[in-house]
Amino acid sequence: MIVSCYVGLSCTAKNACHVLIQALDNRGIYPRQSMPDVRIEFTVNAFGELCEARGIVHERIPTDTPNMNAYIEALKGILESECYSRHEWISFRDVYEDMAA
Repeated sequence: MIVSCYVGLSCTAKNACHVLIQALDNRGIYPRQSMPDVRIEFTVNAFGELCEARGIVHERIPTDTPNMNAYIEALKGILESECYSRHEWISFRDVYEDMAA
């Protein structure tokens, strides 16, 4: 189940933080401690700080190892077969509206 997502031309730490917060809120998962006063717009380490504040272990996988990230690879395949190959969009706004629905 996708509990939150971001659709955009680029993805910043601020975007990742907002998606994580939205996903946790959508699942009713709340922080163990209060959110630190992080200026997400100006902090490169904002996502890591948010994970730490929420008690989340942020794991990274080595590059070129899709087998270690099966859920994301499956999602990409589903999006390709169920969405991208079936639609033709004129503008990015059209894509965003379809994906956000």
